[in-house]
Amino acid sequence: MILAHSAVETPSYAQELSMERGPDGQKVIRKIDPCLVTREEIIPLRLPDFDQAALWKKVSGLDGEDIARALLAVRDGGQIAIGEARILNDQKKIGKPLIRMMRTNRDGKVVAEVWVPVKNLRHVRDAVLVKDRVIILAEKDDNNDMALINLNGAGELKEEYNIPDRTTLTPVAMTTLRGGETLVVVARAAAPNHPEDYYTVIMWLDKSGRIISRKEYLPGIPSQPEWVGRLPDDTLLVIGRIKTEDGREAGWIMKLSKSGDIMFQRPYARGMDSTFRSAIQTKDGHIIAVGDAIPSDGQDKAAWVAKIDREGNLVWQKYLTGKYIYGARDVIELSDGRVSVLLAGQVSRDGGRDHARVVTLSPPGLVVADESFVEGTHTLPLRLINQNDKRTILGMTETGFTDNNVEDDQKYAAFDLWVMGLAETPPSAYECKSVKPQELDTLP
Repeated sequence: MILAHSAVETPSYAQELSMERGPDGQKVIRKIDPCLVTREEIIPLRLPDFDQAALWKKVSGLDGEDIARALLAVRDGGQIAIGEARILNDQKKIGKPLIRMMRTNRDGKVVAEVWVPVKNLRHVRDAVLVKDRVIILAEKDDNNDMALINLNGAGELKEEYNIPDRTTLTPVAMTTLRGGETLVVVARAAAPNHPEDYYTVIMWLDKSGRIISRKEYLPGIPSQPEWVGRLPDDTLLVIGRIKTEDGREAGWIMKLSKSGDIMFQRPYARGMDSTFRSAIQTKDGHIIAVGDAIPSDGQDKAAWVAKIDREGNLVWQKYLTGKYIYGARDVIELSDGRVSVLLAGQVSRDGGRDHARVVTLSPPGLVVADESFVEGTHTLPLRLINQNDKRTILGMTETGFTDNNVEDDQKYAAFDLWVMGLAETPPSAYECKSVKPQELDTLP
């Protein structure tokens, strides 16, 4: 593994990271090759700089907890944030879960905001936007493990479809096939006699919740899916983690045809434990998968970014570290081929504030921009979307204070929903330009 620093957009920072000692002992700037691919690299990030501009931001919530789950891009340039909320009553007790929806326009103005009660709701897990409907994947308390709940664009409840299953399932994530008529739901299932042995179940549903197809994926060792997405060619990507034979948790990627046939699946073991949390397919056909890795030497958890080819082979991987505990939550591709990775920075040994960080990398894996954001006391980011290179973050922000000894079901009681529109990422100073291939025979 190579311990290295990559250049960053801010000139002083790039120069600082590029310093080397010259023959006379003086520091000189190291020339950076923007096309050089370093297959494995640890990148120590500088301390976060929270003095950065945003196009707009919204913080909203009632007295209680707001937990973010999904951020959906609307065709008119706006956004729909979906989550769950539990409101404190007069006795300061947490109430029953509600569906939380906030819709903003392209300028960040709130145009709809609702808290929707649903009978026996336990958790909101994910959501997709299909034409004029927001379809929400929910977990229920009754005999139906899962449900699809449909809202219109104003947040009004339209339909609810329970999805019974023969096994106990925990819904995880959802996507759609091309056209939006078929939903793909990924869930975690537990073996009846061995509840610690998780495996993956995927369902293909129509919009009314009718099961078109159902498949179980049992790779022989416990697997925990974290995310599912549709790639441009209508294939599916399921990512998460899987337990290796030596007992470690490893990042896991499974690529499927649209009907569920396995094209490849692989574990990617790193450090003591690791997991993938989100992914995209870039314009060149590669996969960028992001998540977390815990080093074997006991150091703080690092954000993990990996570029993977069509067959599942690693092209390069980066570990983003610093004075905080970092984990990668989401990733997008910009129009010029760069990728922006959303990091959650959590307080480590040296104190500080939990915050959101967006690190942008060039296709060869060079860090070319680094932005940090915080709102309230602490910020927990979750999702990052791209709308014609306009980036929007969804997360939660702590606007009050909670007791450190508070029970688990009230630890987010002081958090509200947080949505922020980011300024455009400046052009990179470290552009890798393609070179025309050479030919042996050029004469007539």
